[in-house]
Amino acid sequence: MSRREGAEVVSAFLVVATFAVAGFADGRLPDTILTHFGLNGAADAYTPKGSIWQLPWVNAGMYLFLSLIQRIPPDLYNLPVDRPTMNRPAVYAVAVEMLAVIKVFPILTVLLMEWAVVESATASQSVPEITLLILVPTLILAFVVLWYIAVLRRAAKS
Repeated sequence: MSRREGAEVVSAFLVVATFAVAGFADGRLPDTILTHFGLNGAADAYTPKGSIWQLPWVNAGMYLFLSLIQRIPPDLYNLPVDRPTMNRPAVYAVAVEMLAVIKVFPILTVLLMEWAVVESATASQSVPEITLLILVPTLILAFVVLWYIAVLRRAAKS
């Protein structure tokens, strides 16, 4: 299985997992759940428990949207390489793979947000590590993007 195919499988699994978290939690949630946490980790917004299904649908929509973006022809990509001298097949292969891999991170972030909402609602406490849950995938994404930029530049010269 290629890296691109693996990333697609992981992305699809994360979307299904977001629905699973909502499904397993739906019967255990109180009538009102915490949905927003301030910078200090304290809950500061509440909503009816039916809203637990919003994030799974947001994740599914994001998955579909990002999958559609991957269908854009690579000739239209804005790549950080010199187009006249680049090795087009190698650069385009890396760019298409990069889009599939990058898609994992926002989907993972929404899954972690869903889990944090469920955890805080069922444990009757705030989840102060929510910032960390969102920060870690974002930092990993930044390193992945930088790595792919380096790979793109190497592929352009090959």
